[in-house]
Amino acid sequence: MYYYHSTTKYQFQGGDAIYEDINHDGSIDQYDVVYLGNCNPKLTGGFGFTLRYDRFSLNVFCNYRWGNKIVNMARMNARTCIMLQPVYDGELALAQGGDVTDMPRAVYNQGYNWLASDRYVEDGSFLRVKYITLRYRFPSNWVKRIGMTNLSAYLTVNNLWCLPSIPV
Repeated sequence: MYYYHSTTKYQFQGGDAIYEDINHDGSIDQYDVVYLGNCNPKLTGGFGFTLRYDRFSLNVFCNYRWGNKIVNMARMNARTCIMLQPVYDGELALAQGGDVTDMPRAVYNQGYNWLASDRYVEDGSFLRVKYITLRYRFPSNWVKRIGMTNLSAYLTVNNLWCLPSIPV
């Protein structure tokens, strides 16, 4: 199998990433590109609630996104570095030709194991607790003594929790 682009011709070797030749012409090129999903979510939104008790109030806001695909560029860029494969004795070893692994062989300034593919496309859905705010209202008779009409103290936590890949 060959990779063709402009004037570049590269023959894939054992241990290289495996790309599917969609049109079965013996080369990996622009004619093998397929639709892998949409980055625009099918549904996006948010919801929240407020609980009040005496002088305290608790405000919680969550947001969500569902039905979109994302390219994990951090993972894609990290895999362009030396790629290691664990072996049974607990040590790390470089992937060898003929090994079946989700991690291609390590290459430097050669090869095409870094090409964009479905290996890097992930579900972009999530449910996040965006913020939680706790408020305390000081007593009005105490606040008036210091020359004010209203005084509150707030404690806010942002991005407290996130559940990735919301199941359908």
